[in-house]
Amino acid sequence: MTETVLLVLPNPLHSAYKSVASNPPEGYSYVAEHHDVMERSSNSSVQAGTRLLYEEGGLNSALIFLRDSFLLARERVTSLTKSSGACLVFSLTRYTAFTQVPTILYQEYVSPWAATGRAMQRTLYMQKSIKRILASTPTYVSTYLSIMSEKEVEERVDSLIIGVPLPPAFVRPESDGSNLLFVSSGNYAQDEGYAYAAFATRGGIDVLRSFRILNKQYGDRVRLTMRSYIPKEVKQEFADVLKLPNMTVHEEVLPRSKLQEIYAASDIFLFPAYRGITMTIGEAFGYGLPVVGADSWDMPDIVTDKVNGLLRTRDDRGTPLIRNHVPFWDFRVLVRASADEDFLKSYTEAVSSLIDQKSYRRQLGSNAIRTVTDGHLSLPHMQRRLGRFFEEALARR
Repeated sequence: MTETVLLVLPNPLHSAYKSVASNPPEGYSYVAEHHDVMERSSNSSVQAGTRLLYEEGGLNSALIFLRDSFLLARERVTSLTKSSGACLVFSLTRYTAFTQVPTILYQEYVSPWAATGRAMQRTLYMQKSIKRILASTPTYVSTYLSIMSEKEVEERVDSLIIGVPLPPAFVRPESDGSNLLFVSSGNYAQDEGYAYAAFATRGGIDVLRSFRILNKQYGDRVRLTMRSYIPKEVKQEFADVLKLPNMTVHEEVLPRSKLQEIYAASDIFLFPAYRGITMTIGEAFGYGLPVVGADSWDMPDIVTDKVNGLLRTRDDRGTPLIRNHVPFWDFRVLVRASADEDFLKSYTEAVSSLIDQKSYRRQLGSNAIRTVTDGHLSLPHMQRRLGRFFEEALARR
């Protein structure tokens, strides 16, 4: 017998949530609802709530706005649950939590301001209908536990690393190991603010710094492709690098087939990010690319040093401000910050070691593929964990 689960997804839908929606656990099927709480309110955007807070009615008006939004979300989900016959709600957006239906709540990451809004967080997480609270990585579990000290909440918190779909069959061209790739964010249209933040938190500035050194070391033998928006001030600072003939930048959204060709033709994935980005890293793994990154925040939850990639340590300037275990990065500061010379040296040496050692590069690449076929980034691993969480939630009704 197949149980029906109401899957509540944020809008717009990015690749991680598509992976969830397309791969329910065995014995379950999804009825999907794309939901943006702000679009269903009398105001049309997040900016509307911000305007209420700062320009019009102040805090009270903003809180009324949020209250009305939560109520609309609850009514919508309750109605859909009844009409679909769903026995469980799996919500990937926090705005649907206030229902009477057994619910599993997944949050990709915790807001840096969550610690200051403990009362609202406590109200949310203490709802009896919330059977399980899932963080995106084990490291983020510590964030939830630092915000909520109640034993009842602690017992509900766990992690779910979203599984990554395997790429289409590909053939990697013969290579000398010098084709480097950096992808800052999803290959879809984004506003400038988000694209700027993605470039900063994914370590784009360090990729350019490192490539400047590698180009001096290897000349045009080494090649870098970047699928990324690049901020104007960065273009000015790295004009010498960006005009190199062995440097290619795609700021535009690429056809999926073109991006797949770029992955297949690459040898090493550069990703000195300040936090783990499962789908981006997992996609690189699927193409057999070892990842060279930093050991910041939850990156070690995704990349295992000397197994499917290499991780190097930053100094304090590369550490995000931590407020009660909640990571917070000032994106502008990250882009303008002075270089951590020790990290830059060790990071560049790590990339160089993979360029020079073909067998080691291939060994890490083979392990990377296994990570997404049957390891902790695989769809079967995600489905098994999620199936267990569903069973536990239904048993607690």
